[in-house]
Amino acid sequence: MRKVPLQMSNSAPIILIIDDDKTSRLALRRLLEREGYSVEVAACGQEGLRLCHSLQPDVVLTDVVMPDMDGYELCRRVRKDSELSDIPVIMLTSLEDHDSRVIGIEAGADDFLSKPFEPSLLKARVRTVTRLNRYRRIQTQRSRLVWVVENANEGYVLCDEAGRVAFSNMKSRQLLNLPAQTDDFNLYPHLRREFTLLPSEAWEKWPHLDEHEDLQLLRPETESLPACWLEVKAITHQLGGANETLLRVADITTEMNTQQSVWTFESLISHKLRTPLTKISWGVTFLSKKAHKLSPEQIAEFATQAQGGVQELQTELEEVLAYINAPTAVPDGQGLALENIEHVVKEASQQLQLTKVKLEPWAILPPSVFLSKPAFDLICFELLQNCKKFHPTGDPEVTITISFENGFVHITFTDNGTGLSPHQLLQATKPYYQTEKGFTGQVPGMGLGLSMVTTMIRKVGGQVRLRNRADRAGLVVELKVPVVVGK
Repeated sequence: MRKVPLQMSNSAPIILIIDDDKTSRLALRRLLEREGYSVEVAACGQEGLRLCHSLQPDVVLTDVVMPDMDGYELCRRVRKDSELSDIPVIMLTSLEDHDSRVIGIEAGADDFLSKPFEPSLLKARVRTVTRLNRYRRIQTQRSRLVWVVENANEGYVLCDEAGRVAFSNMKSRQLLNLPAQTDDFNLYPHLRREFTLLPSEAWEKWPHLDEHEDLQLLRPETESLPACWLEVKAITHQLGGANETLLRVADITTEMNTQQSVWTFESLISHKLRTPLTKISWGVTFLSKKAHKLSPEQIAEFATQAQGGVQELQTELEEVLAYINAPTAVPDGQGLALENIEHVVKEASQQLQLTKVKLEPWAILPPSVFLSKPAFDLICFELLQNCKKFHPTGDPEVTITISFENGFVHITFTDNGTGLSPHQLLQATKPYYQTEKGFTGQVPGMGLGLSMVTTMIRKVGGQVRLRNRADRAGLVVELKVPVVVGK
């Protein structure tokens, strides 16, 4: 690919003269410099090639007969070099025979001038070739620019003074839901139909938008489609006395959703902690003020209520901290030995007071998987806790199976709980998602467990799959974990 010339498009064209005869070099140089060209000279073919690379000239004038490397060989090397191949080459020759010109054409020469040359003819030839070459360069650079814009991650739309589309790239048509052919398309009514324009007063200035205004387009959420947020930057310039407006459109949906998740998480934290704190505060305060008037049974009742708040607060805090301080999933040794899974499951079941957890015997398996032991401890605890939390009576039956296929160990947790709706199955592994709300607005679990499990499994190159049971109510969580590959 040809390098972009260093000189600006309105600077003097560069002419490179290659001739071993000093007198000829000087004569050509004076003639062309008087015409306003920037002229450089080389005394041999090797020096000429070096200057071609560094100067990227608009035209090369080269003698044919030179020692070491003649003009034909020079031209061949220029045409073979991807950085130089489109530079025009004019050969200066005192050879008048037909065969010499054929050799020059086959080598890639663009034109010939006979020595001694007619100055007016030389100037006319150089003028024509430089003009054509500059036009070709402009077209090439424009093609590159169009390619860059068409393949950009942002959308670009150019509108005329009436607000009609003069140009739009593919990304803008996707983001703004524009038709395939947008020439002369009236953009503003379309945006009003498709989006909420924010801030509305700024968009009322269309198409003369403020370059410093933070503009946004919001496509509201529907039952089938999530909300879409677009950021718009505008710049207005004049072309031929008329104003044009260029819009840059960027999809900021992910950023907005992240911000919303943070807000939701903060609100959830506040709500989740307020309930147990209220229980603790109310019970302790009442006891401190009324204990002398209460019977031992009443004191025990209020103390039990306060203790329940403490236990609830501890549970919620541990769940949040477990997500924030999750251990690294990547093992620093040989990974998780599969023979240890039985112990991990038994320990987690005892901690959660689950009595119906069954680990099915497995066939021949690899010795270990690429997952740290602390990570699997937490994963097992989280999954079993979810089984208990979302079971109608809190006493689930859980079956754990292990199998091996195509370099991955599949660890599957199957319960007999309530299962999830199709929407919940898609959302359940996202951070802070809540699957169920009770009458008081309290959420049994903060939705952090499955998100944390998914994050850790993905870190080691695995996958997490959720599905409802086909035979009865219940949920299936499948962990697909890569095995440890021997060094």
